[in-house]
Amino acid sequence: MDERELIPTVPIGRPIANTRVYVLDASLQPVPVGVPGELYAGGDGVACGYLNQPQLTAERFIPDPFNLRAGARLYRTGDQVRWQPDGNLEFLRRLDSQVKIRGFRVELGEIETVLRQAADVSEALVSLREDATGEKQLVAYVVASGNREPDQAGLKAALKARLPDYMIPAHVEFMSALPLTPSGKVDRRTLPKPTLTSPAGSGEAVPPRNLLELELIRLWRRLFQREDIDCQDNFFEIGGHSLLAARLATEIDKLLGCKLPIAALFQSPTVESLTRRLTRENWAPPWRSLVPLQPLGSQPPLFFVHGVGGDVYGFLELAKLLPSGQPSYGIQAVGLDGKSARHVTVEDMAAHYVKEILSFQRDGPFYLAGYSMGGLIAFEMARQLHRLGQRVALLALLDSAPIGEIPWVFYGLSMSSYIPGRCLFHFRHWWELPRCERLNYFRRRWAALRYWMVRNRSKPPLVTAPLREDSEPPQVPGFYDYYHAIASAYRVHPYPGSADVFVSDQSHPFRWYWRYLARGGVSFHRVPGMHWQLLKPGYMPALAKALGTVLHRAQEKERATHSRNGQTHANLVS
Repeated sequence: MDERELIPTVPIGRPIANTRVYVLDASLQPVPVGVPGELYAGGDGVACGYLNQPQLTAERFIPDPFNLRAGARLYRTGDQVRWQPDGNLEFLRRLDSQVKIRGFRVELGEIETVLRQAADVSEALVSLREDATGEKQLVAYVVASGNREPDQAGLKAALKARLPDYMIPAHVEFMSALPLTPSGKVDRRTLPKPTLTSPAGSGEAVPPRNLLELELIRLWRRLFQREDIDCQDNFFEIGGHSLLAARLATEIDKLLGCKLPIAALFQSPTVESLTRRLTRENWAPPWRSLVPLQPLGSQPPLFFVHGVGGDVYGFLELAKLLPSGQPSYGIQAVGLDGKSARHVTVEDMAAHYVKEILSFQRDGPFYLAGYSMGGLIAFEMARQLHRLGQRVALLALLDSAPIGEIPWVFYGLSMSSYIPGRCLFHFRHWWELPRCERLNYFRRRWAALRYWMVRNRSKPPLVTAPLREDSEPPQVPGFYDYYHAIASAYRVHPYPGSADVFVSDQSHPFRWYWRYLARGGVSFHRVPGMHWQLLKPGYMPALAKALGTVLHRAQEKERATHSRNGQTHANLVS
């Protein structure tokens, strides 16, 4: 038996007096008895149209091809019906619940039926919505049957078991009840806009771990017009489809110069898995030291120089906390991709980074910042830019101190304020120790004092030959980090410009030395936290606020100086 015979029919009778009805196909031709078609109404009872809604009137009220009277119209009801042998009309379904998405005709009622059959679902409605990019997407509105909301992943899995991929809603919105009109019908016009949140939103966002992941996340965020996408979000679960996958493949081709099969996205649907695949197959973007952290805005860009480790991911959150409209770029070390040899001196690093920012921004003023050891590289960059005739409007040294040899007079001044305080601290601690431990503690502190006395001796370069191409930095005996070892052989020379030094709550004994080095003047700014805490979430907002204030002051000073030139960020950046 045909299962349709088991479904009770809904007879809607015959036309009333002075009204004619037609059951027509898509070509407006009458259909035989028993064949489904759309119901059209004509005659004296048909209105002229909808008040002040010309577009809807043109869609619903069409010229009557069966009436020779001028101006006669048919009303298109949107109901699918068929004639019964006894002359009555049988209602089948609403046709206006059928939509077209990505080339497929989709019956929304079919999706709603499957949703209602899922566990813990009382009511369900599916609507076609446009996202921020103008892409059409299916959105399901679900009312739970109990106090517990159904699992979104479980709902989508139930749909995938019975429906093709193009009929799976991109988003599921849970509601306490569906909105109704005064007549008791579902009011689709008042359905809320979907909240585009990540399905994995219950977990902590996974930050990018390398440049390729960072670039892919930015690419996905542009395509989806969303900022809550991280490395582990599934492309298809957050609303991706075949057309968007084709656009993504095109963008990856522009980025990497490779033709990515769309099938690869089905096999590797997250940024994390796609990055592993691209890396495994030796697809990687052309290496650049310049990394966009927050590229949007009309202000001149601020360049953050890497420190130990060579990467700039620690500056990602700091860039977001700066004033809106402030572009920020990171400068990462060469060689992190395993395809380029690392630099062996601070001077070589600075020369390469200066070349890159000049290829991006052809003229000054430039705004540079570096944290800890990165401040030394930024300082050398400022010196080299000055020798090239370029102006550095801001040199921000974020709790930076010299690592290599400095003149003994300044070293003595620095140690005269640092060592007595440390000696007093250790003496108090020594006094509180049991007598059996005091001698060993004194020996360890004496070794540390000798280190501070001999650390200022000149050191030969620790790395002299160009390094082989390797993704892992080489180990330098006596140093925990390759770049820290390189900086220990760097001799800082005076710079004609000014500097802004941000100091942490730790003792900062090198104030006199910075005053000697920055001949244009030095401003010191206290920020809360110990040295290692400045780029941690709890202390970063205070650092961002202080840096933003100094940056704004430098920009205002430049605008006042160069107001006659009419220079802006737009004509500074090539």
